[in-house]
Amino acid sequence: MSFNTYKEGIYRISRFIPWSYGGTLRRNLEEGTVLDMGCGEGWAWRCFFDKQRRSRFLSFGIDISSEYIKYCIDHQIYNQAICQNINQSEFTQKSFDIVLLIQILAHLEKKDGIILLEKAEYIARKQIIIATENGIVDLPERGHISEWKPEELQKRGYKVTGFGIKPFGLNTKYANIFEYLSRITTILPFTLNRPNVALQLIAIKNLD
Repeated sequence: MSFNTYKEGIYRISRFIPWSYGGTLRRNLEEGTVLDMGCGEGWAWRCFFDKQRRSRFLSFGIDISSEYIKYCIDHQIYNQAICQNINQSEFTQKSFDIVLLIQILAHLEKKDGIILLEKAEYIARKQIIIATENGIVDLPERGHISEWKPEELQKRGYKVTGFGIKPFGLNTKYANIFEYLSRITTILPFTLNRPNVALQLIAIKNLD
């Protein structure tokens, strides 16, 4: 089983547990128009929201990869999927009710991530939801190149919750095992109120 398949399975399970990573996303997402920035293959939208729940939203996915966007279109994951660089996209102020930045910030250079956050705050009318790892530059094959800390998101007005326990031993030959085990802890409430020691962060900013 690949890491991505394993991770997606854990997150699919977590959506049914209210205090977990996936459950927190489901529970806090307001209804309305949704823009999923850096959507990839729409894995977050698929993992955390079943088709019946997704049908209650007018959803848009945007990603720079034409392959990912084709997948989203072929599988009808969003109402509309757009192939475009998210930092070069042009949306008007308050053009979407909710903007999602799910596991995208760590894949950008820090300065580009800050630009993207500012753009999300310009576009969103009701809510911004961010999910990112807590200060962890993940294993090289994950493509993470920047770190994000709870306090910097809190300073921007986000309420930050923690999920899972940071893995140790990532520099050993057993790195994947440690990370697999750590992902399981995202369905447990160990670090909800202790985001500084968490593996994953969910940061929510309600604007209305």
